[in-house]
Amino acid sequence: MHFFEGDITINKEWVEYHIRKCDVILPLVAIATPATYVKQPLRVFELDFEANLPIVRSAVKYVDGGLQKRAFTDIDDGIDALVRMIDNPADVALGKIYNIGNPKNNFSVRELAQMMLKLAAEFPEYASNAEQVKLIETSSGAYYGEGYQDIQNRVPSIDNTSAELNWQPTIGMDEALRKIFKAYRNHAAEARALAAA
Repeated sequence: MHFFEGDITINKEWVEYHIRKCDVILPLVAIATPATYVKQPLRVFELDFEANLPIVRSAVKYVDGGLQKRAFTDIDDGIDALVRMIDNPADVALGKIYNIGNPKNNFSVRELAQMMLKLAAEFPEYASNAEQVKLIETSSGAYYGEGYQDIQNRVPSIDNTSAELNWQPTIGMDEALRKIFKAYRNHAAEARALAAA
């Protein structure tokens, strides 16, 4: 952690410069004195909202880069949940909405890419190509186009799915990724065999 002192109401370019370089932003600047709320409400608004707004805008402009998190779910866990819904014991699922997901597999897109590269090195078919891969950080706006908005963290609540359907996801991220690598490896082998025939 590095500490820099400045005035966010004056040093706007300085603030943006540091936001561009940092990994996490905690905008804690605020007037938190009840007496000031009453005596100087405009001053409270100016600092608590107006002065912090450029920080939020700079964060939107720069802290993206694959940091959005998603709860990844293995296909077998998903199918198991769907089958239980269709089976619908004692009509428990009638008129209900259920979330399917694995809250424990909550990783950012960046972390996913890093895990895939590390795992690829263990497979002879992928190892040489994996060594040549370079991860490039970009914003979702630059990748998807102007106007794109994303949720930073999306973790499903599966309490009712677990309680009513007696379902729990059981496959962790490492196992799920290994299954995908192995599946593609088999497809690649079949394609090479067909090409050689």
